[in-house]
Amino acid sequence: MNFYDYNNEISFEKYQQLKEKGYISLANAFSVSFSSTAGKQERFMFRYRRNRNKFVRGERVIPLELTYNDRNQGYIELVDLASAERIRIRELYFTEKGEFVIRFYDPHEKREKDKKDGTIAEAVQWFYDDILKNVFGLS
Repeated sequence: MNFYDYNNEISFEKYQQLKEKGYISLANAFSVSFSSTAGKQERFMFRYRRNRNKFVRGERVIPLELTYNDRNQGYIELVDLASAERIRIRELYFTEKGEFVIRFYDPHEKREKDKKDGTIAEAVQWFYDDILKNVFGLS
């Protein structure tokens, strides 16, 4: 497993643009790559982006969105990934009131939901559990 920090310094101007528009150029925060001894490699990246289809117009949150690196297409949204239902995490963000929210895919209801009583540690655990178990088949 490898962690890569894009060292993307968010200036006040970039922060304002994220609040207003929901996106900036060069929005990558960090990526995590997984490799198995069998040669399987998978890379996921978190970037700053507010998807207009998922947030209410006028909402000014700055989500950290999970994307997948497809070898042919580059980084794509998880919904475009064939195994997307096996990875719960979609976005992590703080509400304007300071509440931490985990937006996740609920496989039982087959839709995304928000969990407001979660923790960052829980989100990290879900991410690693889902990748190792559901993508690499490790228990």
